[in-house]
Amino acid sequence: MVPENTKALYRAAIGSHLTDKDAEIIGQYLTELANDRAMGVNGLTPEDILDAARPDDSPIHKYFEWDDTEAAHKYRLEQAKYIARSWTITFVPVAMQQPFIGRGMVSIRPNPAKKDRVYIAVTEALESPKYLQQLADEARRRMKFWYDTFKQYEQIQEFAQFGGIFSAIKDWEDDQDEESAG
Repeated sequence: MVPENTKALYRAAIGSHLTDKDAEIIGQYLTELANDRAMGVNGLTPEDILDAARPDDSPIHKYFEWDDTEAAHKYRLEQAKYIARSWTITFVPVAMQQPFIGRGMVSIRPNPAKKDRVYIAVTEALESPKYLQQLADEARRRMKFWYDTFKQYEQIQEFAQFGGIFSAIKDWEDDQDEESAG
């Protein structure tokens, strides 16, 4: 429900594959659908959204893959990504005293100019300055995403435990801004 005397603006979330125009269409439709169903705190389930998208004239129909063969292939690609990132490895490199425990494979771009990603053994990534830089860039991107997502709750009591994290990220962003300006 949009508060009185305000207008809802729907935008694509950070990291989304949607455009702002897509977000406007989807956001308006799903908000109306949730309000029409008066589902309250139960909201819309993924099944509700899928059912609403089925009719050809649904405003969100085009955002789904309706060819079952193609949809199955895309789903299997997501499963492949999931299994590639869902296990860990423990080893003790000669130069380190502490064991390294982390994901066994990491996603990198062999050619940063292209969007294609591949999974490589974490040991290969740790030995490559180019891949380490990609991982550090990804860590910064995710940290900024986390901050942008949750900073709106910073003043809420349940989020007080994250005060140090909010401050550290804000300080880091300020440092980055100064480096860019200087």
